[in-house]
Amino acid sequence: AHAVRVGRQGAGGGQRMGLPISRLVLATNENDILARFFETGIYKRGTVRYTESPSMDIQSASNLERFLYYLFDEDGEQVSWFVKRFHARGEAHLTPAHRDHLNDAIRGMRVDGAEMRATIKSVHDQCGYILDPHSAIGVAAANKLASELGPAPKVCLATAHPAKFQRRFSRLLGSGRRTRGSRPLQTEKGALLKFLLTSIP
Repeated sequence: AHAVRVGRQGAGGGQRMGLPISRLVLATNENDILARFFETGIYKRGTVRYTESPSMDIQSASNLERFLYYLFDEDGEQVSWFVKRFHARGEAHLTPAHRDHLNDAIRGMRVDGAEMRATIKSVHDQCGYILDPHSAIGVAAANKLASELGPAPKVCLATAHPAKFQRRFSRLLGSGRRTRGSRPLQTEKGALLKFLLTSIP
């Protein structure tokens, strides 16, 4: 299987623990500092662009250090040097050897807003399911890389719920749209537990 991830740590950890993932794909929006890093080995800060997938509107990843720790063979001093250089100069470069290993580990893919919106619309029309903007970027990345990744199953790991973006869905999918199968619940723990036990196969 291939894992397409908006936030990469969970899938990467699963792969290290033996989950049969042949390739990880990191999907980003127009703020593509990570996609560029995994393509070139250059981690370079740019200008933040504000988009409809706001959790990706960054130019410095908050958890890259955990990935670098394993890339640098668990050498904390190398991680510290790389991060300090980035903060001091706005960019840091991997060595050629690390860059080659990086290309084997993760494939980066940039998805723009138009592609994200088209993916939300397409998945809803075909499946009746509403993707949140961040998850839609992962699905769009998998679609763009379909020929490269081959016929193996693709698993897209979502990081947000579509209900947080209801206004955007109303414009894109038509007013009155709600997440498929949504219903009001009482706030008591017992009511939620009963719903989970009786509603999920």
